[in-house]
Amino acid sequence: KFAMNEPITLGTMLATSFRDAAEPGKIVFDGVPEIDIAQNCVWIGTPYMVEANAKGEVTVCDSMLHSAGTKPLADQEGFYVGNAGFGKLVFEDSVVTSRVHVGTEANGVGEFLVKGGSFHHTSGGNSDAVKNMMIVGYKGHGYAELDQTAAEVTGYAAVGFEGSGVMVQKGGTCNLRISPSDTETPTQLHVGRQKGGTARRAVGQFRLTGGGQFSCTHDTWLAAIGNGGSYDHYTYGTLTIDG
Repeated sequence: KFAMNEPITLGTMLATSFRDAAEPGKIVFDGVPEIDIAQNCVWIGTPYMVEANAKGEVTVCDSMLHSAGTKPLADQEGFYVGNAGFGKLVFEDSVVTSRVHVGTEANGVGEFLVKGGSFHHTSGGNSDAVKNMMIVGYKGHGYAELDQTAAEVTGYAAVGFEGSGVMVQKGGTCNLRISPSDTETPTQLHVGRQKGGTARRAVGQFRLTGGGQFSCTHDTWLAAIGNGGSYDHYTYGTLTIDG
């Protein structure tokens, strides 16, 4: 557990358990004035070497965290939650700026919770390059919940991209755009997306509840099929608004 009054800078970090431990490997940042992960990655629930059933959990409370958000689209940066293992990431009453992928790679299961505070997913622009998007359920299984949060997602976003994903916004606001000041350039939310030329199923669910406000500068796609994709591969997308 990190509870300090000085800023800290992190290199690439792995939060995971080893040798089939019953409890996940846990890291907690509590009341840290500034956490800088620069252009590095935080892997949560990622098998290391030949370890199986990796489990990891990271919680950030009452802190400010940011990454550079400047790496090229082909490079990795930010948080990978449940990357071929089981991962959980919680931001609580914090100010966060970073990239986040939830439930990535085969057998990956990720959970991402944001409670209060603010969250800004950074990206490199209006591109659907996978490492540039905010993705919940990429080839694996992901769940994301924004609870009374002020959220800003720059670039594209996908819930269930060649995998299964659920995203719930409870109250608060969520704006999907190219930059906080750009409300004109098109961007998109994909709920259930299959990339062209692949045989993976995609199932996505997005739910807006509790009087939350969501905005997107262009389209929301349900059950999107990329070029070369096949409708035989079962792609589903559901959008629910209930108060």
